[in-house]
Order: sequence, then C-alpha cells, then structure tokens
Amino acid sequence: MKPVYQPPDKSLHRGFFYLNDELVTNSLSSLEAGQIDDVVSKAVVAREGGGALGAGIGAGPLSVKGDVAKKATSTMEESITKTRTRFSIFQLWLELLRERKALGSFEGWGPEALKGVEPGHTLSVKGVIDVVPIHALLRMFLWYSEQVTKGNPLLADESQESEQAKEETRRNAALIRALVGGEERTRFTVLAEPVGGPGPAVGMELDDRWLISKTRSLGGIYTIVGQVHRVLTPDEWMQTIRLVEEGPETSLERDTMREAIASFTEPAAAMGLTVRPDDGEIHGPALWLEPIAIYR
Repeated sequence: MKPVYQPPDKSLHRGFFYLNDELVTNSLSSLEAGQIDDVVSKAVVAREGGGALGAGIGAGPLSVKGDVAKKATSTMEESITKTRTRFSIFQLWLELLRERKALGSFEGWGPEALKGVEPGHTLSVKGVIDVVPIHALLRMFLWYSEQVTKGNPLLADESQESEQAKEETRRNAALIRALVGGEERTRFTVLAEPVGGPGPAVGMELDDRWLISKTRSLGGIYTIVGQVHRVLTPDEWMQTIRLVEEGPETSLERDTMREAIASFTEPAAAMGLTVRPDDGEIHGPALWLEPIAIYR
C-alpha cells in the first residue's frame, strides 16, 4: 500500500533557531573577502532596484502616505535585506568549509565520539536541544519582571503592597541579569543530546543577540555548527554560571552556586521544572562548543 505522506527527496529550506552572523561574516571575510562583497553588492542592488511597496498604507482616514510610508517601506526593505544577506553569507561560509574539508562531523554517537576532537575544531553535530532547567526558570522570571515593570494588565495590582513587591522583583531581576550576562545581553546554557547511542554530553552558551526564534519553538532534531571550546575528560568539570566572570574556576565558587541554585528547586517544581544544584556546571566526558548556527 502506498504511504499517505510522500516525503521530499531533499530538504532545501533551513529553519534557523540561532545564527551568530557577525562571527560568520568575520570568518568568511578572512577566508574569501570577495564573496562577502558579492553578497552585499547583490543585496544592495536588490534593495535599491526593488522600488516602493506602495504609495500609501491603508485607506480613507486611516491611510498613511508620503514620507511616513516611505520610511516604513525603507525600514522593512532594509530588514528583509539584512536577513537575506546574513543567511546567504552563512550558506557561502558553510559551503567553503566543506569544500576545504574544514568542517568536522560525526557518524553516529557513543562513548568514543570525542576521540580526535580538539579545541579550535569547527564541526557539526545533530541532536535534540534542551534549555538547562535553571536557565529556563531564570528566563521565565526575567520575562515576568519585564511584564510587571511594563504594567501588564494581566499582572497589574494597584495596591501599595504591590508597589513594594514590584521593587523587590526589579532588584531580583537585576541580580539574575548579573549572573546571565548583564544589562546589555542575556546568555543561557543549553544541552544537546546527539543522534545515536549514549555518549558524552554536549553543551553550549547561547546569546540572545543571535536568536532567530524563541526558546519555546525548540523541539525535534537540529543541526548545530560550532567551534570546539573545551573537551572535558571524565574527571573534569566546568562552571557554566559564574560568580567571578574573569577569575579561575574554584570549588568555593562551585559550592556557592550549588547552594544558590538549590534554593530554586521548589519554585521550579511548581512550574514543572526539575532544577538540580549542579545545573550551573557541566561534567566530563563532555564537549563544550561556541555555537555559530543552529538550524533544521
């Protein structure tokens, strides 16, 4: 009997979850500057030659015309051009790495998967990605504190007691931001379970600046392209949430973070998350990547 669903022969569309296009652009520029110039040139020609999307937006008393419409159109075109350019540059960069045999890959996964992997290697691996529970909880709290500050009507409470609670929420949010990157950006840790048999853990720190999709969209198998930062042996560990960002990792810092994270166990359970005291660290054998792109 013929199957109801006929799958495609090839998968040509890429749905990006994450793309550090700044790193990709710099890398491609150092390898093949001419290709960068070609992509940017084509993007500019496409934008300048595309014409206007229309003389006005809307109709009647709600219509927007003239300079306002032009500015809106220009902003939209520039956004489309930037998005198109960053994806094109990634494709060129990835093809160049493959052409020059500069991209490592895995045939399955298992206890010996990291044999031959060294810091500095650029590689790709397929796997299921999950946000580490403590980071999922902290991100939920940061979202909540932002909504409270903005006066979200679903969370609004005009009482004096509520104003005091809001101030406490803001203070707690500032402490959390200090742990996950500061005011300018937010970072969080994810773990990947590679396709294949049981084997070493794969972890990485993502930066909100390079997210294409929301974390709620995570699900299924992704291709991860990244550069190896560390290969942890079975007796090694690495602190992923730091108290002293530029200092050496110490057992004192680890114990302090474990005690702090343990206090989130009960609130996390109420949200359906299982937070463990060691959620702020990764233990070998493990692969720690600097992520460049995550897509499927």
